[in-house]
Amino acid sequence: MENYHSLHIKSADTFTKRFIGLMFKPSIHNSGLLLSPCNSVHMFFMRFPIDVVFVDQVGKIILCIKELKPWRVSPIVKNSYYVLEMPCGSIDQFNLHEGKRIVIPKDRKDFFISIISENNKNHLRFL
Repeated sequence: MENYHSLHIKSADTFTKRFIGLMFKPSIHNSGLLLSPCNSVHMFFMRFPIDVVFVDQVGKIILCIKELKPWRVSPIVKNSYYVLEMPCGSIDQFNLHEGKRIVIPKDRKDFFISIISENNKNHLRFL
């Protein structure tokens, strides 16, 4: 597990961006992807495992999957609207767990997850 102080998160909010996701990428060090709307992910053509977090529309974490391996498919997660795909170890690093609330920035195009609490509109906030 690598330690990150922050992750740069990009948005995938069209069918094509969600479908392609992280396929064929060599790695995602210090970065991740927010898929929306989304309730399941596939790991086809992936080269590395990832941590996956399913979040409902009000920001409540529904399910966390650590180290989802290539060529696997996640379960379909009822009520999931957002999915965060991050490097392995991110769930533990950022202390994410079922029931925790997060606030996703409104523009959702490009933002950061950070351990340091910042009052910045471009940062995901943990409640």
